[in-house]
Amino acid sequence: RFIGGIDYRLQRLNVGNAALDQERLEAVAVYWSRYEQQHERTRLENRIDPELETFRWLIEEYRISLFAQPMGTSVKVSPQRLEKQWSLVHGSPLTVR
Repeated sequence: RFIGGIDYRLQRLNVGNAALDQERLEAVAVYWSRYEQQHERTRLENRIDPELETFRWLIEEYRISLFAQPMGTSVKVSPQRLEKQWSLVHGSPLTVR
């Protein structure tokens, strides 16, 4: 499904939607940056955060909703839902690997 979303996005780029694509990319980058930073912290601590992994997959669904909307998402996703999940990342217990 995610590869199909990439294909759809590339097709849309070919018809001249580069400016809109860039806006959407920037919207995703905010969340992806948070994920990468937190993931690196948990990796260095040799820990796994299930809430962080959920956040990561919500980002992927958000990409689909922005770049390949006709494909639909497997879960409801929005900036508000991402923020809610992010708040769970900071309140979740970490497990040792």
